[in-house]
Amino acid sequence: MTHFDDSSRGRHDRSSEALDSEAIRHMLEDGELDTMRWEDDDIALRSAASNSRLPYDKLTAQELVCFPDVTDAKASTNLYLFIRNKILQLWHLEPNVELTSEDAIENLPVPFNSDRRLVRRIHGFLQRYGFINFGNFHRLASALILTSKRKKVIIIGAGAAGIAALKQLHFFGFDVTLLEARKRLGGRVHTYHQKDTSIVADLGAMVVTGINGNPIVTMMRQTQCTPIRIAPDCPIYDEYGKLVDQRKDELVAEAFKMLELRMQRRRLKFWQIYEEILEKMKQVQNEMTLYKKSAVYLADKLKTQDTSLLRSENPDTRLEQDILRRCYKRDLGEAIKVSVPSLLVFTTSKVACLEFKRYDAARERFRNLETTLRNLKKQEPRSVYSSHELFNSVPVYLLGIHVRPCFRGEFYIGQSLYFSEVYMNQRDRRLLDFHFANLEFVSGGTLDKLSLQHFDQDDEFQFTGSHMAIRDGYGDFLTRLVSSDVAGLIIQNAVVETIKYNDKGVEVHYKSDESRSKVEGDVCLCAIPLGVLKRSVANCNEAPQFDPPLPESSVNAINEMGFGNFNKVVLIFARPFWDVTQNYFGHLNQSKASRGEMFMFTALSKAPVLIAMMAGEAANLEAPNEVCKQMLQFCPSIIIVLLRHFLQASLLPLQVIVRKAMNVLANIFGSACPKGVSSLFCLLFYVSTTFGFIFHILCFKPVEAVITRWHKDPFASKSLFPRRFMGQISGAC
Repeated sequence: MTHFDDSSRGRHDRSSEALDSEAIRHMLEDGELDTMRWEDDDIALRSAASNSRLPYDKLTAQELVCFPDVTDAKASTNLYLFIRNKILQLWHLEPNVELTSEDAIENLPVPFNSDRRLVRRIHGFLQRYGFINFGNFHRLASALILTSKRKKVIIIGAGAAGIAALKQLHFFGFDVTLLEARKRLGGRVHTYHQKDTSIVADLGAMVVTGINGNPIVTMMRQTQCTPIRIAPDCPIYDEYGKLVDQRKDELVAEAFKMLELRMQRRRLKFWQIYEEILEKMKQVQNEMTLYKKSAVYLADKLKTQDTSLLRSENPDTRLEQDILRRCYKRDLGEAIKVSVPSLLVFTTSKVACLEFKRYDAARERFRNLETTLRNLKKQEPRSVYSSHELFNSVPVYLLGIHVRPCFRGEFYIGQSLYFSEVYMNQRDRRLLDFHFANLEFVSGGTLDKLSLQHFDQDDEFQFTGSHMAIRDGYGDFLTRLVSSDVAGLIIQNAVVETIKYNDKGVEVHYKSDESRSKVEGDVCLCAIPLGVLKRSVANCNEAPQFDPPLPESSVNAINEMGFGNFNKVVLIFARPFWDVTQNYFGHLNQSKASRGEMFMFTALSKAPVLIAMMAGEAANLEAPNEVCKQMLQFCPSIIIVLLRHFLQASLLPLQVIVRKAMNVLANIFGSACPKGVSSLFCLLFYVSTTFGFIFHILCFKPVEAVITRWHKDPFASKSLFPRRFMGQISGAC
């Protein structure tokens, strides 16, 4: 948190200490900040727009709604874009100090500052939507007053979303109170600090994924957090600890990419057919509507028909009356109510008969299309797992790819991508499973729970550029964001029990230790995890209850969204025994069920800390699944029965998992790795801690170990939100 001694000084009397940080300059790659300092330079304005996630030379859809008047002429549009980009440049040059509208007017060159009202409108828009004046900055102007009466907002949850809402709403002039159930801030952003040392490890979020246009980079400058660049290379070791051949790694990685492409093509083909059928159904519906309208008209005509005609001997008249009776008796409830510009009236029996036959034919076509659509829905590639089974459709050792390297080192497969039956051994399959495990890790769920249609929906919104870690931890970053002006608005250890709301406002009842309190407000903003919301709408105990219950549409939306889980095994050693220049290294597991078990180790700094990732099925650390069975194979048979007996205990799995991790590291690094903890020690440690014995015979190797269990945290209820398909039952992971 930046501290200013003299609050009376202006924005440009201050220097941004973070701008002089060598680490920040390296983080922003090749002097991007210097580029923004080039006054009135086109490159500087482009850089400012890019870092604000806005196009340099056109308005976004949101801007078009708010500024329809600037699109009347090209000159007006260009003026708007210059003022907008210039304001963004001024903000990014010094994000530690509020940029007021008067500062913007003062720093705009003549004559671009002549329309002061337009400048204030643009400044207000950028401020309202968080493009400027966000995060930690010194305020120069008084708090904004948006209404005559200051509204009271209650925020539930002090995670990243809750803290961001607190700061922004407080800056906008609202009276804000934030309730947090834990005795710490950050939610699923949590940094573990080893006692009496400076060693830290992120138990939740830990990577700034892309720096170009990422607002977290701006807030890191504001809070003077030191970034660490993450090297993208990830060497992979097999189950015996041997480094996988780079050529083999590239070939299998290419197979995985082609499998992804095949999945995407299958998805694209399905939805193209689906849309074509829907379009045909729409056309048939319109035809049926015309014919049905005609039938309704003729039925009404029958009601007013002279009864004498019913006794007519004329064949044409009898035919017409027969058609009218059929129209009249037909079930008109099936009519599709679509507006038609005009009503076709048929007066002759022959035309009416023809139109009636057309209606019957159209209805039959519509029913056939409905049947086709239902059959197509049954073939929908609903999950990544179903497409992943494309690779399992024949024995795995027969599946592979024909590749032809071209002169640029790329891989082509003739004119099209295809799979053919060539040899792929079990080791290659384990390498492929590594990529599946990584997909499960980044998505937060097992492949059978991921939507083939939506699992990659956020790819186009990802930030580009290098990935970064924060030296003091992500949790420390969020703690620094909570400046002194909002720290007093947070109530920790406040477990919300009931949220009562009506037209007059909202009451939030919460429990703190043994006492109960309530807070009243105009609006309640729930920034709690999806897993907690799911338990809430299911009326589970220890979850906030809404009174009255949420609308059915909201409940359905919450139930249809997926949520997943991954966990970490943090190992702290006395000193590093691995290559500290490598931030990642992978490990192959022996089976499909265990492919996500410690499949990747990260070392994001030079500190003696390794973090093993647990993804997919392996993320359920306490479930008696295949992963636990494999862990038992590392235990001597003498105590196997005792270990099975204590398998469900909360402490013992930690020791067993650490034992497994140490065996993996010993296979990779050999004698350089500290000796693993014996299984006998695991049992004795459990017994001693369970019954209160003092046990000091052996010490941990590693020095300390921490295992996350986000799926058991009542205030988190799992850690990630996988993209899944509609109607899929939640609870995967």
